[in-house]
Order: sequence, then structure tokens, then C-alpha cells
Amino acid sequence: AATTSIGTISYQDTNGFSVGTVGNQSVSNANFAATTGVTTPGNLTFTAGGAVTQTGNIASTGLELLGTGSYTFANGTNAISTLAVNAGAVSIRDDGGFNVGTVNSTVGINSTGTVTLTSAGTLGINDNVTAASHITQSGGGIVTVGGSGTRVLSATNGNISFANPIASSLPLTLNAGAGGTNGLITISNGINANNNALILNGTDWDFTASAAGAINAGTGTVTISRSNNNAVINLVTSGSGLGTDDLARITTANTGTLFIGDATKSNTVNVAGNFDIAASTPNAEIRAASLTQASG
Repeated sequence: AATTSIGTISYQDTNGFSVGTVGNQSVSNANFAATTGVTTPGNLTFTAGGAVTQTGNIASTGLELLGTGSYTFANGTNAISTLAVNAGAVSIRDDGGFNVGTVNSTVGINSTGTVTLTSAGTLGINDNVTAASHITQSGGGIVTVGGSGTRVLSATNGNISFANPIASSLPLTLNAGAGGTNGLITISNGINANNNALILNGTDWDFTASAAGAINAGTGTVTISRSNNNAVINLVTSGSGLGTDDLARITTANTGTLFIGDATKSNTVNVAGNFDIAASTPNAEIRAASLTQASG
């Protein structure tokens, strides 16, 4: 535990540790009162080789998490402005809202495990997120995607799940399951791409927002493709695959286009039964190495 009003804090442990409470201390005839958690107006950097947890709150302008260890900070009363990670699995909660960005020299999130981001406030994704396993967002807030360039979220052997609405001011790409494991992309409350391109590379898609057209690219394009080459996209009435019910929730303007498949990949599109392209996507193209129809 530590509190400072003047600068940054950096702590390294070859093992794991817990952010908690330290009792009264006396060092060189100086007395220090008990302190719970960590508070600094500057950046806070943790480097760990084991599991890091908390009982005390963390409050910092920037939170940088490094090392091979995992980090689980589950207190909703954390107060983090910007999060950056190059570490193992990470689970962060701050119900006041926080941003994924740059802290010191660490940019965005690069995790060798799962990434879980939770907030009842606004979660800003202003740099890229890469995880070896799942990427999960929850907490009841909203998600904004910003920064510059193109925003990419990649779950190499995992699923990507967003429980709350997404508003993107940049072209946005979601890559799930490119490593050959998992690959479900779940969008529960829609995406407003604000006329930017939207790419959803996965193995299965579940767009469960109740409102038709909840995934809205405007004049931008929507590309739905498999995350790896020589893979099959199943167009289905409903169920596992890309369903008519999923596409009914996609809207593009007259100048936007829905692409099913990716011309740069050797995907096969398999039409299983009767399949309808929603009227909300007036321009639609199937781009694939081959097209098959199972029945109907």
C-alpha cells in the first residue's frame, strides 16, 4: 500500500502480491500511518511474475501492468484513467470508467491469457487489444472506440464478447479464433460504426441486440469473414453460423456494402437451406473461393 501526491510509483516482484493495507510503520525515527491501496496523481507501474490481486483500491492517472504474471483488480471503486498492459491474464474493473491507451512505453493491451474489462461507466478503447485467449467486456456502461488509425481487437485462440453498446469513431476490426480455437463474436447491444468500416473475422457470430439494424455501419462497409484461410462460412436460417437473424440486425446505407467472405482469404461460403439478406443492407456481396448450397 502507498499514497503519494507528487509523482509516479513503480513496484516489481518476481512472484505475485496483493494490493492491500499496510499498518503503522516507523522508519529512521519517522512514523507512517496505516495506508490502504495505492493512490498517486501520476502513473503506477506493476511488474510481477505471479498472480496479483487486490483488497485495497487503486487510483492513478496511468496503470501499467508488466511481467509474466496475471492481474485481477475487481474493485468497482478503483479510479484508473488509462490502462496499458504487457503481461499475462488481466481482469480490470473500474465503475467510474477508464481508457485502454498508452502508459509510459506500453501501448494498449498485449496479454498471454484472457482480457476482461468491466465498467459501469464509459470504457474507451483508444489503442489495440491482443489476447491469447478471450476478450470480454461487461459492466453496464458504454464502449467508445477512438484514437487514430484503425482499431484492432484480436483474441487469437478465444472468443470476443461485448455486453454493452459500442460507438466507434474509427474503422474497427474484431479478430477471434485465428489460432484455430474458439472464435465466437458476440455483440449483445449493437455497434454504431459512424460510417467507418467494420470487419468481423471469426468462426461464429451472435448478434443478439433486440433492435433491427443495431449493427450500423452507415456509409461504411461491413465485412464478415472467417479468421483463417480455407475455412467455411455457414449461412444458415438460424443457429450456429451466420444466420438470417444475425444479418437482420445489420444496417448499411445505400452507399455502404455488406461483404460476406473476404477476397484475401480462401474461404468457402456454404448456404444451408433458405437464406435471406435483410432489406436493411441494400448492397451485399458474397466473396469466397467457392460457393456451395446444401439444400433449399
